[in-house]
Amino acid sequence: MTWALYLSGIAAIVCAIGHSFLGERFLIQPLLAADVPFLKLRSRQRLLRGILHLASVAWLGIGAMLIFEAHNGTADPAWLFFIVPVFALSGLMNLWALRSVQPGWIAMFVAAAALAYAVWPH
Repeated sequence: MTWALYLSGIAAIVCAIGHSFLGERFLIQPLLAADVPFLKLRSRQRLLRGILHLASVAWLGIGAMLIFEAHNGTADPAWLFFIVPVFALSGLMNLWALRSVQPGWIAMFVAAAALAYAVWPH
């Protein structure tokens, strides 16, 4: 179970970092550079940036908790089982939106599969 928690945590952290970096570079910056009337207000720009990075903060926190629990041996299967669909749905939504092979949805499916393996009774 420990290796699967480490793998899932690392995959979640990689997704968080990639999501923030790539989202900022290829989504936020082009949108703010374009002439989009809705985004003229600084408050809306901050809101857009915050919404993008909120998912990254959540994945980073979950990844850190998974690694912490793997390291300390304190993993609670009930809590972990709840996270499996979060990772799986994140990967599925990414796959559906992009409709091509991308490292983001692959890493999310790896995180979901490793975590499902960790909590599934053997």
